Amino acid sequence: MLANITISIFWLPLIVLISILAGFILRRFQVHKSKRRIIYLENEMLSNHAEILKLQQELVTMEKNNELPHKSRVVPMKESQQEGITENPETSPLKKINK
Repeated sequence: MLANITISIFWLPLIVLISILAGFILRRFQVHKSKRRIIYLENEMLSNHAEILKLQQELVTMEKNNELPHKSRVVPMKESQQEGITENPETSPLKKINK
């Protein structure tokens, strides 16, 4: 059951050339599609960053015009103890973890 395939010596280079061209065309399409996607994502990131900067600028102008009270953006860790609220040490989450 051996199959003999005979290809003319003139058709072989033509088949190889067509295969090479098809490979280059497919790869070029993939690269072009990837570049378009990268450009789209870069533009999206730039617009997002521009929006964040615009909001930061509005926040700063509102703080300068005293429309917003100047507060620290850092939340203290022991805020509940400073306000005079004391927790029962028996029901404290830390006590439960340590058991």
